[in-house]
Amino acid sequence: MAENSREIPPCNIVDLNVPQQPFPILPPNYIPQPEQPQTNPEEPFIEIDLTPESSLPSPILISDRRSEGLNYRNTPTVPSISPQQAQTMREELFDLIVRFESTLIASLAHNDPTSKQNNLALRQSQEALNQAKLSLQKFQGLLQQRQYDQARRVWLKARRSLWDNYPSDRSVAQPEVRAMWLDRGSIVKTRSEAELAVLFDRMAEAGINTVFMETVNASYPIYPSSVAPEQNPLTKGWDPLKVAIKLAHERNMELHAWVWVFAAANQGHNQVLEQPENYLGPVLSRNPDWGITDKKGNYFDQGQQFKKAFLDPANPKVQDYLLLLF
Repeated sequence: MAENSREIPPCNIVDLNVPQQPFPILPPNYIPQPEQPQTNPEEPFIEIDLTPESSLPSPILISDRRSEGLNYRNTPTVPSISPQQAQTMREELFDLIVRFESTLIASLAHNDPTSKQNNLALRQSQEALNQAKLSLQKFQGLLQQRQYDQARRVWLKARRSLWDNYPSDRSVAQPEVRAMWLDRGSIVKTRSEAELAVLFDRMAEAGINTVFMETVNASYPIYPSSVAPEQNPLTKGWDPLKVAIKLAHERNMELHAWVWVFAAANQGHNQVLEQPENYLGPVLSRNPDWGITDKKGNYFDQGQQFKKAFLDPANPKVQDYLLLLF
């Protein structure tokens, strides 16, 4: 039997010589109370700025409504600005600055220098523009430093300042455009400043306030040019564009130079100039590799009326030439 016996593990023996705590005696009417869940210290009150001024998450403002004891370890951190958000915010502020500056330049051109009120408003607009440019630089620096809260505040303040000082209440443009296209044929027929003035007088009497003047046709500018190979032979000896600018300003008109950008030659214009029908014009004839051709190598299109030949917009040399010309 000894082989089958197992060793009994030792047990805890109470030392009766040590005074023991008496077992609590509960009253007969005792009713146990349910345990109350432990509550954490009061959380900080969070206010989120949801004003319509921002289409992106606004800074989180933390307001401690207790007199003391705020545990900042439980305070939510300000959300970061993702690269996509940063790019959107940069582009929006930059585009607004460009629009603001363009409008301000127009306002300065139309501003009455004797008006103190307008001058004060324009100075305020200029100051807002300068501050916005600095804020854009500061915004980018704060992003690099991961100061997202401050970056949002700078961005919102700059944008709000631009809108508050936007020079939109000045007369920057005429309320209605009443325009006429002045084509090359009409310009050629005038042949002098005096005759062109008669044409502008008639337009002014009719209420025209904007003139779109055909300035480049079939690669020929109507004015003497240091870039284009040739001036239109029918306007040589004077500068219709320069004269038209003077006449338009005298009649409080706007003048816009209207051009054929890529049309290099025109068979109808060749007839007027007594050139061969398929003459490629002054530019393309000197640079035939600048043109567009069909599969058969033809420069002129297959239009039903007078056919045209065109410069190749994708040709870098064409791009450089047009940038210099215009």
